[in-house]
Amino acid sequence: ELLEQDLNASHLIKSDFVMINEKLAAHYGIQDVVGTQIRRVPLPVGCPRGGFITQASILKITSNGTTTSPIPRGAFVMERLLGEPPEPPPANVSAIEPDVLGATTIREQLAKHRDHAVCASCHQRIDPPGFALEAFDVIGGFRTRYRSIGDGDPAERGSIDPMISIGFKLGQPVDSTGVLTDGRIFENIQSYQSLMASDSKRLLTNLATQLAIYATGKAVLFSDRPFVDDIVARTENQNGGVRTLLHELIVSPLFTKNIDLHPSSIQESTSIQGWKASRGLKSTLEASTSRKESQHILMSSTLAPLDAPGTKKVSLETQPVPLKEYEFDDEHLMKWRVIGLFTPDRINSFRMVLEQIPEVRLQSIDFEHAEATMQIASGSDLFRNANAEQITERLNNQVGQLSSSLFSLKPVGDIPHDKLERIDFKIIGLDCQACSLAVHDILVNVDGVVHATASFHDSTAVAWVDPQKTNRMMLEELLRQRGVTLP
Repeated sequence: ELLEQDLNASHLIKSDFVMINEKLAAHYGIQDVVGTQIRRVPLPVGCPRGGFITQASILKITSNGTTTSPIPRGAFVMERLLGEPPEPPPANVSAIEPDVLGATTIREQLAKHRDHAVCASCHQRIDPPGFALEAFDVIGGFRTRYRSIGDGDPAERGSIDPMISIGFKLGQPVDSTGVLTDGRIFENIQSYQSLMASDSKRLLTNLATQLAIYATGKAVLFSDRPFVDDIVARTENQNGGVRTLLHELIVSPLFTKNIDLHPSSIQESTSIQGWKASRGLKSTLEASTSRKESQHILMSSTLAPLDAPGTKKVSLETQPVPLKEYEFDDEHLMKWRVIGLFTPDRINSFRMVLEQIPEVRLQSIDFEHAEATMQIASGSDLFRNANAEQITERLNNQVGQLSSSLFSLKPVGDIPHDKLERIDFKIIGLDCQACSLAVHDILVNVDGVVHATASFHDSTAVAWVDPQKTNRMMLEELLRQRGVTLP
């Protein structure tokens, strides 16, 4: 609903509607909802719901099934929604167990806990959202009093479990008030939601960060913060919608590997301009703003055709002229094994990476052996006075940065390829690129495997191994242990 309606990120914390069906409506105490279909339902006046933090699913997973605690719920809000994960607890401080007899409340126990100087600073941040969510029990039902198996008043029968006998009493009243670190006071869950939802930029920033981690598979670093700030600023200028945020993320350098594809982008950060100038990519990158073809390594809109079906060796002599002219000669012709080149469609992806490194010229790729032959501009600043080992290291650094470590290079090795043993595997369920990558990663990390490929096109994997170090039986056993299904 947030995506389809492009709703503001404040709806993560507070909204005037919920997504429910009949059973959830009964759980929430909302009338006149019939049927199993999840649909958008306006909140009745005074209903303590709305947003993610009051969803029964969230409240259930942040309790232990028997009792609740402000600590895991507060930590969830801090880490997942506000982007401020708390520090882990000190090793010498014991955990707090709720008093199920109802003699003391969790708030009273935490008050003593916070007397510990080491604990106080973190609990000032964790406890407030946790206190606000104490208004809900272990399965997300609203409550005004805790349950007790000791002293207390008789409990009323609820609407969820009319046939189950009641084995508890109503104990101490729930106190869902609190004070934020900046001194603002909230009196209940609704007022806490209002305070937190007012800071939509904070919510947008965290959501942008979480989406970037999900989309790129890597952490957002300190150096990436200007890109996140730019994404959030662009989104806020367009009313702060979640779908808008997603669109801004996927056209930002944070996602496109430092290549700005935003059609309305005119000014760019100094770091991006410097990166473009240093690589001599200005004209290429300006052309890319037409968005005819993404430069992201996994998002190329078209794949260059192979020379012919079944071709093992692909000639690349028709490669475009490098962005900057260097002198090349056959004396500096070198060959590397390309780790990550495990399916034919990656030939084009690898070539796109090398086209951004003007100091090398790709001559050919032997896909069967995953070997690439390249000419090196020995007089360039990148390779001047470098030996073979240094050339490999420097080129690897460039390839790793431009492909986010999707590809890497290593020398062909001391063992000639014809001395290696080839082992073929037929794999059940190998039907997508992600599966190919997973199987490839398993194999290439085995001692004795020189190289491997895994193709989802024909559900096969191949490993070239040093027979002195490993064999078929060992590899099959390893694959099965890692969850790969073999015939």
